[in-house]
Amino acid sequence: IAEAEATLRSARAWFREVAEDAWRTFLDDGALDTETQALITLTSVHAAQAAVRATDMLYAIAGTSPAMGRSEFGRAWRDAHVVSQHILLSSQNYDGIGAALARA
Repeated sequence: IAEAEATLRSARAWFREVAEDAWRTFLDDGALDTETQALITLTSVHAAQAAVRATDMLYAIAGTSPAMGRSEFGRAWRDAHVVSQHILLSSQNYDGIGAALARA
């Protein structure tokens, strides 16, 4: 449980840091450079993937209860996996984000 918590909190903190920096930059400059745009995408993808890892960690210790009936945890596990498959949050984005950061 502690590892899942750390996984989520660190992803959330990094996302907020990048979002706040991007917002300040946008207010000052009226636009975001390529690196900042790539970091926003990267932190979004990372947060979605961290949610999957965290729910997988908890699922592993929960036994069969998440798979039974209308378990709230089972629903959260399914939701995390579905969201992480969205084209904007998929781990397949890491290649493009890495290329954008390399060019920045």
